[in-house]
Amino acid sequence: MRGTVVSNLADFSSELDKMVNNDQYSFSSTFLDLEQQEMTDQKKRLLTKIINGKTGIKTGGIGLEEIVMELMQIEGYEATISLKNRFKGIADIDVEATKSDKFFGVQKVIIQIKHHSGFSDSYGLQQLVAAKKELDKNEYKLIFITTAKVNNNVQEEAENLEITLIDGSELVDWIFENIEELSDASKQKLSISVIPHIL
Repeated sequence: MRGTVVSNLADFSSELDKMVNNDQYSFSSTFLDLEQQEMTDQKKRLLTKIINGKTGIKTGGIGLEEIVMELMQIEGYEATISLKNRFKGIADIDVEATKSDKFFGVQKVIIQIKHHSGFSDSYGLQQLVAAKKELDKNEYKLIFITTAKVNNNVQEEAENLEITLIDGSELVDWIFENIEELSDASKQKLSISVIPHIL
């Protein structure tokens, strides 16, 4: 790396050994492997920071709702954060989104988001189902997003209820898939940046 001073080549002994003794060694493939590993590590760090509330997004759940709303907008939806206390009982949604498509017509989505650690239970699923009943419109698609993990029972229940489930790892994947379109303000709050590549 240009501008880097190496004080001890022993630190790179395994890499040097690959270069000298491996006929199949490729700098480009090794670089891609390292880049992929760095991306994986970045995703893990981001998820940990989100779970532990160590990012710059607003607390109380609204910050995560704003990120999801922006991601939906990037996907081509008109998205808004739902008003609190809009429903009765356990019914609740955090983000509502719509998209008009000439092939599939108007697509309507309601999303429940949980800022959890460990594992999320099925309560968020039940909130979505109750909200859909109050809306009384079958055309709504349901999405449950959590920063945590979910067990097999919750996954099975989501499938039976036809609810799309996005866990913490998938949420971070979604963020990184759209990193270039994400606003600078959101990237700054999440402490992530686009790494420039030399082609």
